[in-house]
Amino acid sequence: MPGPGGEPWTAAALATYLADPRGDIHGVKMFFKGLPNPADRANVIAFLQTLK
Repeated sequence: MPGPGGEPWTAAALATYLADPRGDIHGVKMFFKGLPNPADRANVIAFLQTLK
């Protein structure tokens, strides 16, 4: 699944998105408000990287 602008997701792009999904990508209609804790975001990104 492509990230913002059609490019592959990077760890930095994921961190920004997970912090504030609605603020990062306009038009996102979801109830997930994001992960405010940087450690939580890092853990999610680390988990996703294991799925390669």
